[in-house]
Amino acid sequence: MTAGFLLSPVIAGGVGLVFALVLYFRVKAQETGNEAMNRISKYVQEGAMAFLVREYKVLAIYAVAVAIALGLSPLGWLASGCFGLGAFLSLLAGFFGMK
Repeated sequence: MTAGFLLSPVIAGGVGLVFALVLYFRVKAQETGNEAMNRISKYVQEGAMAFLVREYKVLAIYAVAVAIALGLSPLGWLASGCFGLGAFLSLLAGFFGMK
């Protein structure tokens, strides 16, 4: 019984990844539109990436400050490292989601 509870998040994650992959290929198979739409899309993508870079610069200062505060707290440097890893993985998810 316990093994089923332990495996259910892994199975749900796998199903979610397969579903995301199916949706990715369905979207990529669609036509991109006419020239004007593609030009506007490029402008939107460039603006979104500029925003993301600016946002990450501001958030990096906050993340470093929180990581140092966690490291100096009773939670210790392990909690600080876990926070830093989570912040970095969140950054990657946002970056790849924007691409």
